[in-house]
Amino acid sequence: MPDPAAAEEALKRLETEKYDLAAGEAFKTVDFYWGPDRHLFVIAYHRLAGDGSTTDNLFVELTQLYNGAQLPAPPQYSDFAVRQRSDIRHGRTDADIAYWKSMHATTPTTLPLMPLPQAQPQRPGALAWQQHTGSVRLSAVVAQRIKECARRLKATPMHFYLAAYKTLLALLTGHSDLVIGIADTNRSSIDDISTMGFFANMLPIRMDYNPKDKFAEVLADTKDRMRQAMLHSRVPYSVTLERLGLAGPGSPSARELAHAPLFQAVFDYRQGERADSGKIGGASIVKVMVSRERTPHDVVLEMADEPARDPLLTVKLQSSLYGPQDPHTFLKAYESILATFSMNMALLVEECKLDI
Repeated sequence: MPDPAAAEEALKRLETEKYDLAAGEAFKTVDFYWGPDRHLFVIAYHRLAGDGSTTDNLFVELTQLYNGAQLPAPPQYSDFAVRQRSDIRHGRTDADIAYWKSMHATTPTTLPLMPLPQAQPQRPGALAWQQHTGSVRLSAVVAQRIKECARRLKATPMHFYLAAYKTLLALLTGHSDLVIGIADTNRSSIDDISTMGFFANMLPIRMDYNPKDKFAEVLADTKDRMRQAMLHSRVPYSVTLERLGLAGPGSPSARELAHAPLFQAVFDYRQGERADSGKIGGASIVKVMVSRERTPHDVVLEMADEPARDPLLTVKLQSSLYGPQDPHTFLKAYESILATFSMNMALLVEECKLDI
């Protein structure tokens, strides 16, 4: 590679490569270098092989091995998969499945398109997997106010950010019956936490919107819904879809759908420090770039809430529905909502004015 820019371009090409799963290909490592001590080391894998926690575990174990540690035999993902399948087959998750079936006893309507400046007038006939992306770091002042507001209601910042996200979606779409897919690490035991594999799950939480509610009431309701959902979180999203009749034999394939099933909005909150610096053996890490899988959802809000840095907000909008500048418009509106309600949670949610 002649320089770092060429290495990053090669990384972008690698992001679109397909894996030959039938031949056992699910994991790739590539070292792009432009000098004896300048490298871009890429770890890439199919979603069947791992998730975000898998990458974290891999870096931790590499560091330990370079430091001379003797690691015990690792737990195997196959053990988790066998246990999960057995729990479902023998009815140990029936109460959890019943919870999700009750929540979605009536099929939710599709999320209307948001009136963003570059939005399409209607949905195209086919589902796309390409996205426009925008990112911004939230003001430290607003982030601190959010922590204080959440603490007063015995909630967490995650609950506040989710409540604000729901409110923004409702204000933009005029929709009062919302389903948001909440990303969950789904690692409930010590062994699960240290295992390499795809544990990540989606929790399809149904939430209603009342414009006369105070934001404090929305936050309290969000906290309660999240608590209940986590009590029933061990049901795989694929199983929930099957039991609702939205997947499996007789159901349309992903290529035949005009939108993602059950929910079209995703909230992915991640708390903790990301390894943007550090060492592995004699190598110094100076930058980390993360490229996550594409999804068919209309809107995905990702949050990296890092203790030593201002929270990073990233929004991804379906490119068949929205234009390249729309993520920035959406983020501006979201920042406005966070700033407004972190100053006064007694405001009615309808009192928040959006400038888009």
